[in-house]
Amino acid sequence: MRAPKPSATAAAAASTTTVGGGPAAAAAAAARTTTAALAATAAAAPCSSQLVLLHALGALPTNMPAATATGHHEQQQQQQQQQQQQQQQQQQQQQQTAARTTASA
Repeated sequence: MRAPKPSATAAAAASTTTVGGGPAAAAAAAARTTTAALAATAAAAPCSSQLVLLHALGALPTNMPAATATGHHEQQQQQQQQQQQQQQQQQQQQQQTAARTTASA
């Protein structure tokens, strides 16, 4: 039976500690892996949990009240949705124009 492979984060932490950084490098590696793990968790989490994790990661200003942060996040989502809709409309218009051009040729 084979031994399980170490995770990528464990390998990164191990390589950082063995490449001559000492305790400071080990602490920096641990902080990076923790931040990466939190970011991955935030991406998969529901909206309210994402805000909590974004605060923990320092991605939102610490003086931003929770209600404002929620509104800010929702506003960003709405803007993204609007941009996607506009892109879809532009693509449809381009396809229709191309179809008309082809049909008239």
